[in-house]
Order: sequence, then C-alpha cells, then structure tokens
Amino acid sequence: MTSPLTVSERIILHLAQYSKYQDDYDVPLDVSQDGIASALRISRAHAAIELKKLKEGEDVDERLAHIRKGKNRRKVYFLTMKGEDKARRIREFAEKEGIDIKPLLDIRRCSGEDLWDSLDEENRKVLARACSFRRPFKRGTLPETSVPLLFEEKDGTVELPRELREQVLTIMDDSSRRECHSLAADYWLGEGDHRERLHHLLMAGRDREAHMLISSRGNELLKIADEDLFTSCEKLGEPPERYRSRVYRFLGELCLRTGHEEECVDIVESLKGFGEEDRLFAMMIEGRLLIQMNDAEGALDVLERARAQANGRDITLEYETSRAMVECGRYDEALDLLQEILPEAARSGEGGKIADIQYLLGVAHLRLGENTDAIKYLSKGMGASREKDLSRWYSSMSEAYRALGMKDKADELHSKISTATRWSSA
Repeated sequence: MTSPLTVSERIILHLAQYSKYQDDYDVPLDVSQDGIASALRISRAHAAIELKKLKEGEDVDERLAHIRKGKNRRKVYFLTMKGEDKARRIREFAEKEGIDIKPLLDIRRCSGEDLWDSLDEENRKVLARACSFRRPFKRGTLPETSVPLLFEEKDGTVELPRELREQVLTIMDDSSRRECHSLAADYWLGEGDHRERLHHLLMAGRDREAHMLISSRGNELLKIADEDLFTSCEKLGEPPERYRSRVYRFLGELCLRTGHEEECVDIVESLKGFGEEDRLFAMMIEGRLLIQMNDAEGALDVLERARAQANGRDITLEYETSRAMVECGRYDEALDLLQEILPEAARSGEGGKIADIQYLLGVAHLRLGENTDAIKYLSKGMGASREKDLSRWYSSMSEAYRALGMKDKADELHSKISTATRWSSA
C-alpha cells in the first residue's frame, strides 16, 4: 500500500505531536532518530536522510537532550515555527482529502489490514509471529526486518496492541496461524511460562503436548484459574488414556473455580466412570459444587457417601465434609471432625490444608458464640495462610472481636477487607 503522504511529511506530522516537549530536559524516545524510524516504519538510514533535508529546509531543529529513562544525551528533533506551519497545512490537506493520518504515524495506531497490506512477504511473516503473542516477548526471538516494524521497549521486549493483533490473526489462513502459535509455544517453553505455553499449544492444535503439560503442571496452572484459562481449555481434545485421569481432574477443578457449573457436572459424571480414586475425587468436586450452588444438605449427603466408600481416611475428603457440616449448621460435628484431622494434616505434610482447617475451626467456634476460641484458631490460621487476599480472615476475626465488644479492633480488621469474600466458595 502506497502512503498518500511523503516520508518527510509524515516526519513533520510525527514531530508535531511532541512540540510540548521542546524545552524539556528529558524528552521521549520518539523524537530521536531511532524513535522516528520505529514509529514510521522506515529504516534508520532513511530517517537520517529525510531529517537532514528537513534541517536544511529549516523545518526541523536538532539538539542534544536526555532521553527518558536513559543515561546518555542523544540528538533529538523538534519542529521550527516554519515546520509547525507546514504541519498545520499537511493536516488540512489530509482532512480535505479524507486521509486518516494516525496509521501513517505509529504502528500502534494502524489497522491490521492496512499494516498487512503495506508490508512485503518477509515482513509479514515477522508481523504474523509477533501478533500471535499475547504477552510481551523478547524482540530477539524474531528475525530482524528491513524497517523498524516492531516497537521495542527499553527492556528489549515487544507488545503489540490487542486490537491490531486480533485483526492480523484474522487475515492469516489457518495453517499460518497454527504455525505462528506453535513457534510461540516453543518460545514460552524456554521462558518457563506454562500458562502461555498451554494457550499456544492449544491454538496450534498440539493437543498431546497440552495433555502432557496439564498432567505435569496442572496444580501450578490452577493457581490462577480464571476465564482466560477456561476459554483456552475449551479447545482441548479428548486426552489419551495415559493422561485422561489427571486432565479430567484438572478440568473439573477449573470448571468449579470459574463457575461453569454445567460443564463441571459433565466432568464429574465422566470421572465417576473411570476408577475408584477418580470416582471419589468426582464426588468431592460434586460436593463442593453443591455448596457453591447453596445446596449444603445435598453436598453433605454426597460427601458422606464418598467417606463411606473411601479406603482409609482421606484428609481432603474429611475437610470438604467439615465444610459442608459448617454450611449446614452442624457445628459440633464439624469441630469434632476438624480436631481429628488437624494433627493428621500436620503429620502428613499437607501444610496447605492446615490453614484451611484452622479457618473452619475458627468459623465453627464463631457460629457457636465461642469468640475467644474463634480468634485463637483464626489467628493461627491466618499466620500460616499463603493466600494473597486475606479478606475472609479479616472478616471473620472482625466479627469475633465485635461480638466480644472490642469495636476498635473489629473496625481495624474490617478496614483491611479488600473484597467481599464468602469463605465457603473461596
């Protein structure tokens, strides 16, 4: 696509955006030769030639200045009064001719189609690969181009605007799109980002490797179980027998934590048909789902049946049963069960469960009006908790202190609540 404006006219319009920095000590990179070349997608040599002409024509002034976040002074360029007048006339011409000048000034403002049409085949390949990345990536992972196609940050990374990325990916054919995602998946393997690697593996159609990743890194992936992860996993095909159990368990947890109840029910029914351990896991998921759906009695029924079928004591199952008991108001029974499993959890090394058990102990005592005991367990549990958001702890402790008439302490804890967190669905 041929630009309706000359390169020198585009430089003038580009610099006109930065006139307010004319007298500043620290100026943006965009007014340096590198910044101009990058924004306008021309080579540095081409920018140097055009800037020399503009200086000779007295449209541009050159001076030394510090670049923001940089250590050294560099040559920078600003419009003269003559250049400002020329910029005004160019804008008037563009408006009269119906020319949209924004895409001509900065790659980040281009539409995907316009940018794609303006590039040759080699540069298109680089752009396509860059657009497959959702997060900042190292510029050095892609081939160099004849023009500064990708805007590189100070730390050497590139991140293209989401709208531009999506437009370019739409233009590409399925085979090219899968190839780009495949390359991105391999890049994130080297970076150790399992979440992004999983996304790109699925987009590339590399399901077997996605199943392997989920099987080995499922718990790590579930640390941030959000809608984005769920959407990525919707593309997941049926796992082979070797990975089926772990993949379905992962999907059950993911559906539960993201609130996809119908999908969670389907996963539970599938798990029940696998084997004894998977059936018990499915019943635990079902119990948690019923609590989430405000059916605590149904949840307790399912979990009690699971306990009856379990071969030996399962601390996680006992804990989930205790949760259901608390939700049903059967606090004394919950306390008895929780007191039994607390030392077992400590001996077994399940440290993550200890804080949760102490929280439930605190809540059960709180509901029974035993506020001193509630504070004791809540304080211990909060100290052992690895949660970033401690809202549920602050909320319950605030309630206990208020019941004891310690209003100032209750208000202090209540002020620390960042979000309204309901413990039973945490």
